[in-house]
Amino acid sequence: MYNGAKMDKDTIEQFVTNSKRVGNANTLISKNEFLASFRQDDYEYVYIPAFNYYKKILIDKNGIKKAIVESNLAIAETGTVVIDNNDETLRRSTSLAEELNIVVLSSSIVSFLENSNELLNNLTKKDHAYITFITGASRTADIELVLAMGVHGPLRVNIIIITDA
Repeated sequence: MYNGAKMDKDTIEQFVTNSKRVGNANTLISKNEFLASFRQDDYEYVYIPAFNYYKKILIDKNGIKKAIVESNLAIAETGTVVIDNNDETLRRSTSLAEELNIVVLSSSIVSFLENSNELLNNLTKKDHAYITFITGASRTADIELVLAMGVHGPLRVNIIIITDA
C-alpha cells in the first residue's frame, strides 16, 4: 500500500475515467461497505493485506477463474495499477486469472507516474523484484488485426476503489 497524501476527488475521478477507457469495470465503495459485502468464498485466490484477507491456492498453467488482489499503487493519468508481485502465487494470480479484481485504496492513487518514484525505488531494491503494471485486460491482435482478449493475461479486470481506507 502506498502511504501518500490523501487523494482528492479529482484524482480519483481521473483514475476511474482512464481505467474505464481501457475497458475496466470500476466500483467506488467505502471501507465499511466493502468489509460488509466481501465474501472470500467468491474467489479462488485472495490477497488483500490492508484487511488481512488471504486465501492461497496452487495455481498452475491452467489458471483460475477469479482472483482478488490489492494494488500497491494506482496511477490516475493512465488508469494503471501497480502490484509488487514478488510472490510467485500472487504473480500467477494476476496473469492467469480469467477475472482479476483489484482493490485500490484511494490513498494509494497518485496523479502521475513520477509521483511514485520513492515507492517504486523501494520496491525495486528488493532481491528478485518483480513489479507488475496492469492497465486493463489482456489484448492482442494477429497479423490480420483480429483482436483476441485474455491470451496473455486476464480476460476481465474489475477495479474496486476503497474510498475511505
